[in-house]
Amino acid sequence: MPSRLQRLMLQLQGYNYAIKYVSAQNVPMADCLSRCIATDREPKPIPHIDVHVHEITNMKPFIIDRIRAATASDSNLQSLKGHIMKGWPSEKNRCNEITFAYWQHRHELAIHDGLILKGSRILIPDTMRPKILSVLHQQHQGIEKTRLRARQSVYWPGLNNDIERMVQSCVPCQTHQRSQSKLPVKPIQTSQAMEIIGIDLFEYGSQQFLLAVDYFTGFVWADPLPKHAKRSSPRQAGLHRHRLRPSSQTDLGQWSSTHQRGHERVLPGTWNRPRN
Repeated sequence: MPSRLQRLMLQLQGYNYAIKYVSAQNVPMADCLSRCIATDREPKPIPHIDVHVHEITNMKPFIIDRIRAATASDSNLQSLKGHIMKGWPSEKNRCNEITFAYWQHRHELAIHDGLILKGSRILIPDTMRPKILSVLHQQHQGIEKTRLRARQSVYWPGLNNDIERMVQSCVPCQTHQRSQSKLPVKPIQTSQAMEIIGIDLFEYGSQQFLLAVDYFTGFVWADPLPKHAKRSSPRQAGLHRHRLRPSSQTDLGQWSSTHQRGHERVLPGTWNRPRN
C-alpha cells in the first residue's frame, strides 16, 4: 500500500465512517478550494508522520542507537545517503559499485533520524548484520520463518541468501529438521539362474532395445524392438530362447503391463526416484 494511503488510514483510525463515491461535478466546493491560492507558501510539518515512522522502527532503543551509530560510521551507507538526498543518476550504469545494488529499490529508500529506511524496513550496516541475523534466528524456526521475520523489520542486499546460509550451518536446526523418509533397500534373493530378471527399455541410435539382466548370474542381453512399439512382453526379452518363466523386476512403465502366461511381474515400492 502506498505511504500516502497509509497516512490517510492512520488519520482515520479514530472514526467510524462509510466511504461513498461522489462525482466531481457534484462537488463544486472541492473544485473551488483547489483553485484557491494559499498566502503562506512555507510548508507545514505534518504531525502524524513521526508517529508513523516510530511505528515502523519498533525495535529496542539500544539496538536502534547501535544501528544509527553504525550507519553514521559506514562509508558505503553515507554514499547511499548522498544519492537519496541529492538524487539518483538517470541510468543504472552510472551508479558506483556501492549504490549499484540499491538501484531497483531507489524509490523506496528514505532517511529518518539517522536511519536509512526501505519502506517499513531498516537498512542494516555491514557491521550489524551478524548481530541482526542471530536475533532473527534465535527461535530456530527455519529458513522461511526467519525470512518472514526479516521482511517485517530489516533489509540489506543478499539478506535471503545470508539467512539460508546461516540456517544451513546451524547445528540445532540441522539436527532437528524434518527429513524425507526413504524406503529401505531390500536386496533381491535368488536361488538359481533365470529365476528373477530385471527388464527395462533404453534407446541407442534412434533404435529402442529391451534390456534384461539375470539377478543370479548377472547375465545381460538386449533385443531390438520394432519401431513405434509401445508395449513389450517378456517374450521379447529373449525368454522364449531359454523356455523359462521367470519373475521380472520392472518399473511402473505402461510398456511392461503386458505379460505372458506363467510369468510373474514384481513392481517396486515407489516409482519416483528420490532427489536431493
